[in-house]
Amino acid sequence: KFPFCRCNMALLNSPWRMKLVSIEDNYYDWMSGVAGQKVCFSAFVDPVAAGLCDDSRSSCCRTNFGKFQLEADSICLHAIQDVYVNNVYTAAVSLDESRKSIKFTNLNFSYTQGMTTDISICFTLQNSSPCPNLQRLCNGG
Repeated sequence: KFPFCRCNMALLNSPWRMKLVSIEDNYYDWMSGVAGQKVCFSAFVDPVAAGLCDDSRSSCCRTNFGKFQLEADSICLHAIQDVYVNNVYTAAVSLDESRKSIKFTNLNFSYTQGMTTDISICFTLQNSSPCPNLQRLCNGG
C-alpha cells in the first residue's frame, strides 16, 4: 500500500507535510533545452503535527526527510527532467516498477531543517513525453 515506507504516515504519526507550490505551463529550461510543465513542491515539518505526534506510538515523529515518492506508471519516468532540490540540480530520481512509483531520493534533510525552512523540490515534465503534465503523471500515464 502507498506510501511504501516503514513509517505509518497517518497525520498524527509523522509531522512531515508536502504541498504543491506551483505549476508553470510552457516552461523552458535554457540550460537543458527541456520544454514542459514545471512543477514545484515543498516539504516541511508542520509544527502543530509535530506537537501532536506521539513518540511512544511512532518512530517517525522526528524522522529525517530522505525521499519523496509519487505513484506513477513506468512510462512516466523519463518525463521527469531537470530535478532541483533547493535550487541545486540532482539526478537522484528512480523508478520502482514493482510498486508503480517514482522516487526522488538522497534528499537527506534533517527534522530540524524541516522545522526551520521549507525544502523546495522542482522538476519539469517534458512536453514530448507520455506524461507531459502532473495530472497525467499522477494518474499513471
